[in-house]
Amino acid sequence: MTGIAEGIAALSGIKTIIDGLSAVRDEAKAAEIKLALMGQLFEVRQALDTLQDQLAKVKAEKAQLQQENLELQKRIDAVDEYDLIQVVGGAQVLAAKPVDGAPHKPPYYCHACHTDGKKSVLSFEHSTFGNAHFPAHLNCQRSETHQLKLPGGTKAQQLGFAS
Repeated sequence: MTGIAEGIAALSGIKTIIDGLSAVRDEAKAAEIKLALMGQLFEVRQALDTLQDQLAKVKAEKAQLQQENLELQKRIDAVDEYDLIQVVGGAQVLAAKPVDGAPHKPPYYCHACHTDGKKSVLSFEHSTFGNAHFPAHLNCQRSETHQLKLPGGTKAQQLGFAS
């Protein structure tokens, strides 16, 4: 009977060895799986970082576009407040929209400045020598180059300015 007992003991030892080898094999597989998962996690993290960078750029672009939209809306609203009219001699100026069909009257605004998003009042300047041979002007208060020549002899009252 000792042979059977020794056989059982040997089989039990073999089973313990097999279990140990299986455990080592399972640990190696687990380590391999863990390493593969860590690699995938790293790739996912890189993709997430890239997406977060792209999202930040899109948010910045959105904020910039919203600001531009707000500025354009202000300009549109400002345009709705004025009419582009021709005064004596064909000079084009902006004037506040008249109330109840009344005629346009000063202040007049520089059309060139308004196109640039600025608001500049035009002032009337009499003829240099007070006669018809030297023209009067509408002068932009913001830019000296925005001077509108009027026909010689033009009077301030013709444009609605007080004398």
